[in-house]
Amino acid sequence: MSLLSLADPAALKGPDWPALLDAAVLDQWAAQGYWVLDDLLPQPSLAALQAHGASLALQPARLTGAQLQQTIRSDRIHWLEADAGISGAYLDWLMALAQWLNRQFFLGIQRVEAHFAEYAPGAFYALHRD
Repeated sequence: MSLLSLADPAALKGPDWPALLDAAVLDQWAAQGYWVLDDLLPQPSLAALQAHGASLALQPARLTGAQLQQTIRSDRIHWLEADAGISGAYLDWLMALAQWLNRQFFLGIQRVEAHFAEYAPGAFYALHRD
C-alpha cells in the first residue's frame, strides 16, 4: 500500500476550520496562549505522515546560516517539501489553517514550514537566539 493511499487528501486540503476551531477553542487560545485539540489530523493522514517520516534519512539539525552547533541542538531533522505526496498535502493543510487564522485575527502569516525531528535518548534543543 502506498503512503498516498493511506491519506485522505480531501481531509487535509479542505478542513472546516470554523467548525474545528470554535469560539471555545479560540477563547482558550486567547486566555492561555495555546490550545489543545485531540485528533485534529485525520488518523489515516497521521499514519501516512508517520510512515513517510520513518522512511526518511534524517540529518543533524542546523541553526540559521546552516551552522552545525551540537552544543545547542542535537536532534536530527528532515524538512517537509511542497510536493505531490503526503508532505505537500500536510503543508497545504497548515497553510489553510494559517489563512483562516489570518482572517480571524488579522495576522500576516505568508508561509508555513514543518519538519520531522528525531530526539534520541539524551538529545536536546537548548534555549538560544539565532
